[in-house]
Amino acid sequence: MFGLCILKNQQDREARRAAYVEKLKDPRWQRKRLEVFQRDNFTCQYCFSTEDTLNVHHFYYQGEPWDVPLDALITLCECCHRTETERRPQAERGLLNALQYINATCYQIDSLYELLSIWPDTRRLEIVLDILRTPAYFDIVHALSNEDHEAFKKFAAEYLASVEKAAK
Repeated sequence: MFGLCILKNQQDREARRAAYVEKLKDPRWQRKRLEVFQRDNFTCQYCFSTEDTLNVHHFYYQGEPWDVPLDALITLCECCHRTETERRPQAERGLLNALQYINATCYQIDSLYELLSIWPDTRRLEIVLDILRTPAYFDIVHALSNEDHEAFKKFAAEYLASVEKAAK
């Protein structure tokens, strides 16, 4: 009986994979794929290869493959794409373990989620990590706890302008 369940699960996975491969032939996906390649200059965004076969990686799915926003897609060579796909579940578990290890409260995790989700820039993770290192982090958390996203965006813009000015 157990063997039949494993066989059924494998058949289901293969059927879902075949349906997904068919969707990747759709002209809407082909257009979106080309748009991502052009945005990324036909270059792997991890190792910067321009010679290897390129793939478009989805950071997440939202309906059909072509319905995902551009900032949720990235150009990766086959090797980097395979590594990202295989290591992602382990990395996500590691992040969860790290949050548990530092005794992050629900409030802190919610604040981190807010910071990551409201920033429109594709570099949002880098920006958020920079902001978390600033002494004014608690001002940011306060603005977010009051759902004052405009105050956060204003602070973040001022912070980024000061970083850019210091870099010059």
